[in-house]
Amino acid sequence: MSLRAVSALLLLAAPLPAQTVDEIVGRYVAARGGLERIRSIQSMRLSGTISPAPGESGPFRLELKRPQRMRVEMIVQGMTLTQATNGTTAWVVTPMLVGGAGVILPREEAQGLKDQADLEGPLVDWKAKGHRVELTGRDKRFGPEAFRLKVQLRSGDVRWLYIDATSYLQIAEEGERPSPRGLVRIETRLSDHRDVQGLIVPFVLDISAGGDDRQRVAFERVEVNPPLEDARFEAPAGAKAPPAPPR
Repeated sequence: MSLRAVSALLLLAAPLPAQTVDEIVGRYVAARGGLERIRSIQSMRLSGTISPAPGESGPFRLELKRPQRMRVEMIVQGMTLTQATNGTTAWVVTPMLVGGAGVILPREEAQGLKDQADLEGPLVDWKAKGHRVELTGRDKRFGPEAFRLKVQLRSGDVRWLYIDATSYLQIAEEGERPSPRGLVRIETRLSDHRDVQGLIVPFVLDISAGGDDRQRVAFERVEVNPPLEDARFEAPAGAKAPPAPPR
Protein backbone atom coordinates (compact mmCIF):
# COMPACT_ATOMS: atom_id res chain seq x y z
CA MET A 1 0.00 0.00 0.00
CA SER A 2 1.37 3.40 -0.98
CA LEU A 3 2.02 6.18 1.49
CA ARG A 4 -0.69 8.20 -0.24
CA ALA A 5 -3.24 5.40 0.29
CA VAL A 6 -2.27 5.10 3.96
CA SER A 7 -2.71 8.85 4.40
CA ALA A 8 -6.15 8.68 2.77
CA LEU A 9 -7.24 5.92 5.14
CA LEU A 10 -6.02 7.89 8.13
CA LEU A 11 -8.02 10.90 6.98
CA LEU A 12 -11.16 8.77 6.64
CA ALA A 13 -10.65 7.31 10.10
CA ALA A 14 -9.95 10.64 11.78
CA PRO A 15 -12.85 12.11 13.81
CA LEU A 16 -14.71 15.03 12.30
CA PRO A 17 -13.63 18.38 13.75
CA ALA A 18 -15.83 19.60 16.56
CA GLN A 19 -18.19 22.39 15.55
CA THR A 20 -18.67 25.48 17.65
CA VAL A 21 -21.97 27.10 18.56
CA ASP A 22 -21.20 29.99 16.21
CA GLU A 23 -20.62 27.60 13.29
CA ILE A 24 -23.82 25.67 13.95
CA VAL A 25 -25.91 28.80 14.34
CA GLY A 26 -24.34 30.31 11.22
CA ARG A 27 -25.32 27.27 9.15
CA TYR A 28 -28.77 27.23 10.74
CA VAL A 29 -29.34 30.86 9.75
CA ALA A 30 -28.12 30.15 6.22
CA ALA A 31 -30.39 27.08 5.95
CA ARG A 32 -33.43 29.18 6.90
CA GLY A 33 -32.73 31.64 4.08
CA GLY A 34 -29.91 33.82 5.36
CA LEU A 35 -29.63 36.66 7.82
CA GLU A 36 -30.59 39.37 5.32
CA ARG A 37 -33.81 37.59 4.39
CA ILE A 38 -34.74 36.87 8.02
CA ARG A 39 -34.15 40.49 9.03
CA SER A 40 -36.27 41.75 6.12
CA ILE A 41 -39.40 40.11 7.54
CA GLN A 42 -41.48 42.49 9.61
CA SER A 43 -44.59 40.35 10.05
CA MET A 44 -45.99 36.88 9.33
CA ARG A 45 -49.40 35.24 9.29
CA LEU A 46 -49.62 31.42 9.41
CA SER A 47 -53.04 29.82 8.91
CA GLY A 48 -54.09 26.19 9.16
CA THR A 49 -55.69 23.71 11.53
CA ILE A 50 -55.08 22.41 15.01
CA SER A 51 -55.88 18.82 15.99
CA PRO A 52 -56.09 18.56 19.78
CA ALA A 53 -57.19 14.90 19.64
CA PRO A 54 -57.71 12.14 17.04
CA GLY A 55 -60.72 12.97 14.88
CA GLU A 56 -60.91 16.57 16.10
CA SER A 57 -59.68 19.69 14.33
CA GLY A 58 -60.37 23.39 14.10
CA PRO A 59 -59.04 26.57 12.48
CA PHE A 60 -55.74 27.92 13.77
CA ARG A 61 -54.01 31.22 13.01
CA LEU A 62 -50.71 32.64 14.24
CA GLU A 63 -49.73 36.26 13.63
CA LEU A 64 -46.31 37.74 14.43
CA LYS A 65 -45.04 41.29 14.11
CA ARG A 66 -41.94 43.12 15.22
CA PRO A 67 -41.17 43.87 17.95
CA GLN A 68 -42.37 40.88 20.00
CA ARG A 69 -46.03 41.04 19.04
CA MET A 70 -47.94 37.78 18.68
CA ARG A 71 -51.58 36.71 18.39
CA VAL A 72 -52.89 33.13 18.35
CA GLU A 73 -56.48 32.30 17.47
CA MET A 74 -58.04 28.82 17.43
CA ILE A 75 -61.42 27.15 17.54
CA VAL A 76 -61.57 23.85 19.45
CA GLN A 77 -64.82 21.97 20.20
CA GLY A 78 -66.80 25.01 19.13
CA MET A 79 -64.97 27.34 21.52
CA THR A 80 -62.83 30.25 20.29
CA LEU A 81 -59.62 31.00 22.17
CA THR A 82 -57.45 34.05 21.54
CA GLN A 83 -54.10 34.71 23.17
CA ALA A 84 -51.81 37.62 22.40
CA THR A 85 -49.08 39.98 23.53
CA ASN A 86 -48.16 43.48 22.43
CA GLY A 87 -44.61 43.00 23.69
CA THR A 88 -45.45 44.37 27.13
CA THR A 89 -48.83 43.02 28.18
CA ALA A 90 -50.16 39.52 27.43
CA TRP A 91 -53.81 38.54 27.53
CA VAL A 92 -56.25 35.76 26.71
CA VAL A 93 -59.94 35.54 25.78
CA THR A 94 -61.73 32.21 26.22
CA PRO A 95 -65.25 31.18 27.29
CA MET A 96 -63.70 29.19 30.12
CA LEU A 97 -62.43 32.35 31.89
CA VAL A 98 -64.75 34.96 33.43
CA GLY A 99 -67.48 34.43 30.89
CA GLY A 100 -65.33 35.08 27.84
CA ALA A 101 -64.03 38.50 28.92
CA GLY A 102 -60.39 39.38 28.33
CA VAL A 103 -57.95 38.41 31.08
CA ILE A 104 -54.52 39.96 31.54
CA LEU A 105 -52.02 37.14 32.08
CA PRO A 106 -49.82 37.07 35.19
CA ARG A 107 -46.19 38.02 34.78
CA GLU A 108 -44.78 34.48 34.53
CA GLU A 109 -47.18 33.39 31.78
CA ALA A 110 -46.86 36.74 30.01
CA GLN A 111 -43.08 36.45 29.85
CA GLY A 112 -43.31 33.01 28.26
CA LEU A 113 -45.66 34.37 25.59
CA LYS A 114 -43.38 37.35 24.92
CA ASP A 115 -40.39 35.02 24.52
CA GLN A 116 -42.33 33.04 21.91
CA ALA A 117 -43.17 36.25 20.04
CA ASP A 118 -39.60 36.67 18.74
CA LEU A 119 -40.28 36.53 14.99
CA GLU A 120 -36.67 35.55 14.21
CA GLY A 121 -36.32 32.85 16.87
CA PRO A 122 -33.82 32.93 19.75
CA LEU A 123 -30.75 31.78 17.79
CA VAL A 124 -30.71 34.71 15.36
CA ASP A 125 -28.48 37.45 16.85
CA TRP A 126 -28.54 35.55 20.14
CA LYS A 127 -25.56 37.40 21.60
CA ALA A 128 -27.05 40.84 20.90
CA LYS A 129 -30.33 39.70 22.47
CA GLY A 130 -28.54 38.73 25.68
CA HIS A 131 -29.19 34.97 25.39
CA ARG A 132 -26.70 32.22 26.20
CA VAL A 133 -26.27 29.22 23.89
CA GLU A 134 -24.32 26.07 24.70
CA LEU A 135 -23.73 22.94 22.61
CA THR A 136 -24.50 20.01 24.91
CA GLY A 137 -23.99 17.14 22.47
CA ARG A 138 -25.71 15.24 19.67
CA ASP A 139 -29.00 13.38 19.81
CA LYS A 140 -30.93 10.97 17.56
CA ARG A 141 -34.12 10.89 19.61
CA PHE A 142 -36.07 12.88 17.01
CA GLY A 143 -34.89 10.89 13.98
CA PRO A 144 -31.80 12.26 12.24
CA GLU A 145 -28.70 13.09 14.22
CA ALA A 146 -29.06 16.57 15.64
CA PHE A 147 -27.02 19.09 17.60
CA ARG A 148 -28.59 19.70 21.01
CA LEU A 149 -28.31 23.37 21.95
CA LYS A 150 -29.14 24.62 25.43
CA VAL A 151 -30.55 28.13 25.07
CA GLN A 152 -30.95 30.29 28.16
CA LEU A 153 -32.99 33.33 27.21
CA ARG A 154 -32.33 36.74 28.67
CA SER A 155 -35.59 36.32 30.62
CA GLY A 156 -34.14 33.23 32.33
CA ASP A 157 -36.28 30.70 30.43
CA VAL A 158 -34.32 27.65 29.25
CA ARG A 159 -34.99 25.70 26.06
CA TRP A 160 -33.26 22.86 24.26
CA LEU A 161 -33.21 23.25 20.47
CA TYR A 162 -32.35 20.36 18.15
CA ILE A 163 -30.65 21.30 14.87
CA ASP A 164 -30.41 18.62 12.17
CA ALA A 165 -26.69 17.88 11.69
CA THR A 166 -27.16 17.52 7.91
CA SER A 167 -29.76 20.11 6.88
CA TYR A 168 -29.09 22.50 9.81
CA LEU A 169 -32.83 23.10 10.15
CA GLN A 170 -34.49 22.95 13.56
CA ILE A 171 -36.39 19.68 14.03
CA ALA A 172 -37.42 19.84 17.71
CA GLU A 173 -37.58 21.96 20.85
CA GLU A 174 -38.02 21.16 24.53
CA GLY A 175 -38.77 23.45 27.43
CA GLU A 176 -41.10 24.28 30.28
CA ARG A 177 -43.98 26.73 30.24
CA PRO A 178 -45.89 28.19 33.18
CA SER A 179 -49.59 27.36 33.27
CA PRO A 180 -52.44 27.34 35.80
CA ARG A 181 -51.27 23.79 36.61
CA GLY A 182 -47.72 24.97 37.29
CA LEU A 183 -44.73 24.31 35.05
CA VAL A 184 -45.56 22.02 32.13
CA ARG A 185 -42.90 20.37 29.99
CA ILE A 186 -43.46 21.09 26.30
CA GLU A 187 -41.96 19.08 23.45
CA THR A 188 -42.40 20.34 19.88
CA ARG A 189 -41.36 18.51 16.72
CA LEU A 190 -41.00 20.59 13.55
CA SER A 191 -41.34 19.02 10.10
CA ASP A 192 -42.44 19.56 6.49
CA HIS A 193 -40.09 22.50 5.96
CA ARG A 194 -40.98 24.53 2.85
CA ASP A 195 -39.62 27.55 1.00
CA VAL A 196 -41.89 30.60 1.35
CA GLN A 197 -40.48 33.54 -0.59
CA GLY A 198 -36.92 32.60 0.30
CA LEU A 199 -37.64 31.75 3.93
CA ILE A 200 -37.71 28.11 5.09
CA VAL A 201 -40.72 27.48 7.34
CA PRO A 202 -41.88 24.28 9.12
CA PHE A 203 -45.49 23.61 8.12
CA VAL A 204 -46.19 20.92 10.76
CA LEU A 205 -45.79 21.23 14.54
CA ASP A 206 -46.40 18.19 16.74
CA ILE A 207 -46.71 19.35 20.33
CA SER A 208 -46.88 17.32 23.53
CA ALA A 209 -47.50 18.95 26.89
CA GLY A 210 -46.84 16.48 29.64
CA GLY A 211 -48.05 12.89 29.43
CA ASP A 212 -50.62 12.08 26.76
CA ASP A 213 -51.63 15.67 25.98
CA ARG A 214 -50.72 15.87 22.27
CA GLN A 215 -51.81 18.09 19.43
CA ARG A 216 -50.79 18.87 15.86
CA VAL A 217 -50.74 22.21 14.08
CA ALA A 218 -50.65 21.96 10.28
CA PHE A 219 -50.26 25.20 8.37
CA GLU A 220 -51.87 25.53 4.95
CA ARG A 221 -50.87 29.11 4.17
CA VAL A 222 -47.93 31.25 5.25
CA GLU A 223 -47.91 34.97 4.43
CA VAL A 224 -44.73 37.02 4.65
CA ASN A 225 -45.01 40.71 5.56
CA PRO A 226 -48.82 40.93 5.59
CA PRO A 227 -50.28 44.22 6.90
CA LEU A 228 -51.10 43.72 10.60
CA GLU A 229 -52.51 46.56 12.65
CA ASP A 230 -50.93 47.08 16.08
CA ALA A 231 -54.43 47.11 17.57
CA ARG A 232 -54.75 43.36 16.92
CA PHE A 233 -52.20 42.74 19.67
CA GLU A 234 -53.69 45.07 22.26
CA ALA A 235 -55.80 43.74 25.14
CA PRO A 236 -59.55 44.18 24.59
CA ALA A 237 -61.32 46.97 26.44
CA GLY A 238 -62.36 45.88 29.90
CA ALA A 239 -59.76 43.10 30.18
CA LYS A 240 -59.35 42.11 33.80
CA ALA A 241 -56.25 41.42 35.81
CA PRO A 242 -55.90 37.86 37.13
CA PRO A 243 -57.10 37.25 40.69
CA ALA A 244 -54.49 37.77 43.36
CA PRO A 245 -52.90 34.52 44.62
CA PRO A 246 -53.95 33.46 48.13
CA ARG A 247 -51.62 34.47 50.94
